[in-house]
Amino acid sequence: MSNKVLVIIVVVALFAAAWYMVFQKATTLPVEYNNSVALARDNAEKGIYKKALQNYKDALSIKSDDVDIYLEIADIYLKLGDERGFVNYCEKITKNFPKNQKPYEVLIEYYLRKSEYVKCYEIIRTAKRRKVLSETLTKVENEIKYKYITKTNTYSDVKVFNEGLCPVKIKDKWGYISDTTGTIKISAAYEDAEIFTAGNALVKTEKEMFYIDTNGDKELVPGDSFDYLGTFRTVAVASQNGKYFYVDKNFNKKFGDYDFATNISNQHAAVKKGDKWGLINIEGQETTGFIYDDVKFDEKGNCYRNGVAFIKEKDKYYMIDAAGTKITEKGFDDVVTFAAEEPTAVKIGNLWGFVDNTGTMIIEPRYDDARAFTNGLAPVKIDNAWGYITKDNELVIPAKYEDAKNFTNKGAACVKSNEKWVLIKLCEYVN
Repeated sequence: MSNKVLVIIVVVALFAAAWYMVFQKATTLPVEYNNSVALARDNAEKGIYKKALQNYKDALSIKSDDVDIYLEIADIYLKLGDERGFVNYCEKITKNFPKNQKPYEVLIEYYLRKSEYVKCYEIIRTAKRRKVLSETLTKVENEIKYKYITKTNTYSDVKVFNEGLCPVKIKDKWGYISDTTGTIKISAAYEDAEIFTAGNALVKTEKEMFYIDTNGDKELVPGDSFDYLGTFRTVAVASQNGKYFYVDKNFNKKFGDYDFATNISNQHAAVKKGDKWGLINIEGQETTGFIYDDVKFDEKGNCYRNGVAFIKEKDKYYMIDAAGTKITEKGFDDVVTFAAEEPTAVKIGNLWGFVDNTGTMIIEPRYDDARAFTNGLAPVKIDNAWGYITKDNELVIPAKYEDAKNFTNKGAACVKSNEKWVLIKLCEYVN
């Protein structure tokens, strides 16, 4: 036999031996793995949890690609009463199996049982970021959509949120809270404070009034003495000696000589001469005559939104466009200006319902009082208490408050309870 043939025979024999060892290991390992898993489950069923954990770890040292085995280990931590260990292990599983929906579902069901809705949303956000699809996660998200937390700080008075900040009164001084954090953003150091618009807000001390920026620093200081100053966009409404007019940011008079005037919002404002009201644009040009008994404006001093304003004629309010054309022929007994591109509240008789900006009734009158929709929710009063409804007319936050303001787009709203104002925040928006 030649050396060449001998070498070939040896090589073939080595390959055969190698394949035999691979095959033998392939058949042996599943047996060892299955035995370890079976032993782990048996010990877990008997309550021998620490041995069960070791058995599971032995199994994973053989084969580590089965997410269900990891979840069984996580369950052992729960049975041991180690909830922190359970959570940590589940989070580890989501990192090892980022596209598998099971560990997210186990975690969210755990937090749901504990009513930890903020944690539920953390799981939902992580799963969405990793593009994990799950009917369970969707179901839980729908179930907890209107769950909220109540912040602990209380206030003696509040105004309204605008640009993420709300003036609040603490004892006898005013400051600002943030709708993102729900905490004080600008310290309570002022005798009075107005809403932020275009990044600045009017505040008053015992000696002066001036505009601050969102850091609380002085931004604009009027040179003259004004009885009243409104919010700035390109101009602000001002008052001296009983007359109202508009000034620029140098506090120079631009136009106007009115008996009353509102802030300019969406390029329009309501102004009054004598006993009659009309609308003007941002240049001071009249877009309607002074022919109305009243023009409705909100707590922000704004009268025009979604292309409409509410005016009063002969004891009834009507919706009009900027040119004064009536959008609704049927009048309302009272109205609330639009606060967003969502329905607002109108009163017919003694009850409040909701209309859109075409005047179409969205929710028939049934409430004792109401405010406009924002962020999909509207404050409504039922039997002397305030709660919140959806556009489907479902009461999702119980009517249990003495008063309730609008929600911001960051999910924050001020409510009054036990004669104090507090901030509530939808769990979806809590970071």
